[in-house]
Amino acid sequence: MAKMTKRTSLLPFQNRAGERFELSWAGFSGQDIDAADYRLFTVAATHATWRTVNFSAIIKKANFTTDADAQAILLTEILDLVKTLLQTADAEGCDRAVSPLSGGWALV
Repeated sequence: MAKMTKRTSLLPFQNRAGERFELSWAGFSGQDIDAADYRLFTVAATHATWRTVNFSAIIKKANFTTDADAQAILLTEILDLVKTLLQTADAEGCDRAVSPLSGGWALV
C-alpha cells in the first residue's frame, strides 16, 4: 500500500487576479509504488475560500531514475505548470487540465 511522505511547504503563490495560494508537495512510497515504473507526487494548492486542490504528478522512472531527479522536475517544470493553471483561478476555483505524458511526466 502506498503511503504519503511528509508534506513540504513551498513559497506562497499569488496570481495576477490577487488570489493567494499556499503550495506544498509530497511523494508516495510503499510496495505498490516501489514496484511501479513511475513515481507519484502531489502538489497541493490551498486557497482561503475553496480550500485545497491537489495536482498529481506521475513521473516515469525510466526518464528520472532517482528520487532526486524526480523531485527536481517536480519543483521546476511541473510546479511551473501548476502555477500556470492557478493563474486562471478566482474566488470560485481554478481550471484543471490534464497534461499528457511528455518528457517522462504527466500532471493530472
